[in-house]
Amino acid sequence: MDSHRFGVGETVRFLQVTRIGTPKSPHGPFRVIGLLPAYQGSRQYRLESSSDGHQRVAVEFELAEQ
Repeated sequence: MDSHRFGVGETVRFLQVTRIGTPKSPHGPFRVIGLLPAYQGSRQYRLESSSDGHQRVAVEFELAEQ
């Protein structure tokens, strides 16, 4: 599998969409704090919110450049 699109320290936007297709915007922007192994063929990232410090895991297709 190719390397991760985003690197540790980069700032990204979270593009999660709800099941009914309505955009859902978690508090962000987010800073990439870790690169994780792929899950079901999708690269994963550990993110930290720049606004409130909460962490989450996201797959690459949920993210965009800030």
